[in-house]
Amino acid sequence: MKAAVHAAPIPADALERLERHHARARQLARRTGQPTLAWVAHALERTAPPDVFARTPDQPRWLWSRPADGFELLGVGIAWRAVTRGPRRFDDAGAAWKRLVEQSVGDAPAESVAFGGFSFAPQGPYAEEWAGFPPGEVAVPRLAVVTEGGRIRIVLAAAALPDEDGSTELGATLSLAGRLFESVPRAGWGRGQATITAEHPAAPAWKRAVADSAGAVREGILRKVVLARRVELRLVSCDPARMLAHLADAHPHCTVFAVEREGAVFCGATPERLVRVGGGWVEAMALAGSAPRGRNPDEDAALAQTLVASAKERDEHAAVVEWLREALGGVSEEISVATAPDVLQTTDVQHLHTGLRGRLRSRAGILEVAGRLHPTPAVAGVPAEAALAWIRSCEPLDRGWYAGAVGWTNGKGEGEFAVAIRSALVRDRTAFVFAGCGIVAGSDQDREYEESQIKMRPMLRALGVR
Repeated sequence: MKAAVHAAPIPADALERLERHHARARQLARRTGQPTLAWVAHALERTAPPDVFARTPDQPRWLWSRPADGFELLGVGIAWRAVTRGPRRFDDAGAAWKRLVEQSVGDAPAESVAFGGFSFAPQGPYAEEWAGFPPGEVAVPRLAVVTEGGRIRIVLAAAALPDEDGSTELGATLSLAGRLFESVPRAGWGRGQATITAEHPAAPAWKRAVADSAGAVREGILRKVVLARRVELRLVSCDPARMLAHLADAHPHCTVFAVEREGAVFCGATPERLVRVGGGWVEAMALAGSAPRGRNPDEDAALAQTLVASAKERDEHAAVVEWLREALGGVSEEISVATAPDVLQTTDVQHLHTGLRGRLRSRAGILEVAGRLHPTPAVAGVPAEAALAWIRSCEPLDRGWYAGAVGWTNGKGEGEFAVAIRSALVRDRTAFVFAGCGIVAGSDQDREYEESQIKMRPMLRALGVR
């Protein structure tokens, strides 16, 4: 996410096209009594995307980036937004998005962009630090920058409201488009500095919960359950743009994401895809069973071999694969699953990984499919209802959007969502860094605590913990 040295303004013909589309959208909105979206997409000739996080500090912002794939989405402002709640929040978001697309006036549906975010629990965040992050939402940014395959396009969107003359919404989008290419000096803070001030729950309490959970698995109450914890940081300084750039550089094979709301940023570098839909296919990922990275190639290989051979880790992984195969069966056919897991390596952790792929047989879009898969056993447990009840009874923290789902979609219902792990919530001078561990019969409380510490390292480094 590097700012361009020579920024070209958005071409006048793209802005004029948006104005024409918006005039038609106003007519539709008055006739139907429903909000109508106008939008345009235009290719840009430039060497790098504009630095959204530097130029628009007063606006809601999004980032979705796969550095190794050369794919990045940046969004700023809100042209339209649907907030959903409860167990059907994914389906309700998908239905609202479909209605909007059907009512929109613009270019090809595949060119449109909407971002989505969902909390871990259907009742949604309740703690004060999660203010601004609802149980579910799908939102269209006023301005999105899409980088794909070395090409960059910009997508502008403005809503037409039934009871509004159109000038306010259109003017806000056009103003934002002009500001994006202004010259803005960079802050000189660097990545930042931070110190750990607290952990919740405290280590002894969390270890007792791990021991109790492992006992519940041995007794047959559960097959697996995932317990989360967090540490609290006091930030001396933090520049979100540089922090996200660090995550992208340090974790190129992960998905780097950020969602900013009301002065807070929820961000991370997650290795785990929840689902991808495109070209009539649906893809998911089982990522469960973990080991640390080694200090040298030989130690690294030995740890990977131990991971693959571990009955405890294989059982934890198998529970996720079985659950995903069954869940995907509801929306797809010709499901292919690898016969054995491989090892996916990130900077600090290596995981057992199995990919799943099937041909989508329904008209469901990615939001509806994501709702079938969330929460997977990789972040909740098996059986699902029993695991969620166990988490509610013994996990004294609000996960909020941690271990929820973040991603994007287009007007064709395609897109990708990731599991929001290896993440942190940053608000003012405080940050909360989260991690979770899958607990099975053979789990050891000290080893699980150490594993959770390792999983926090990417965000701790990015926030400046020395």
